[in-house]
Amino acid sequence: IRVSLGRAGAGEIRLQVVDQGQGLPAEFDLKRPTSSLGVRLINGFTRQIGGKLQVLSGETGTRFVVDFQATEQPG
Repeated sequence: IRVSLGRAGAGEIRLQVVDQGQGLPAEFDLKRPTSSLGVRLINGFTRQIGGKLQVLSGETGTRFVVDFQATEQPG
């Protein structure tokens, strides 16, 4: 698993979680309930931070990309 965090554009941050497994099944649908803890966690996290989730899957693995607005920290 590879995790990276960086800028996605003006005022946006991009979090990527990538694995090199077999990919997701063809019938996989992010909008349907799943028993997969990992998918439930990333969906919940994305909602909590008001982000946008994109999933790219193929024979060389799966990439979860979460783009969200950067916020300034006080201080």
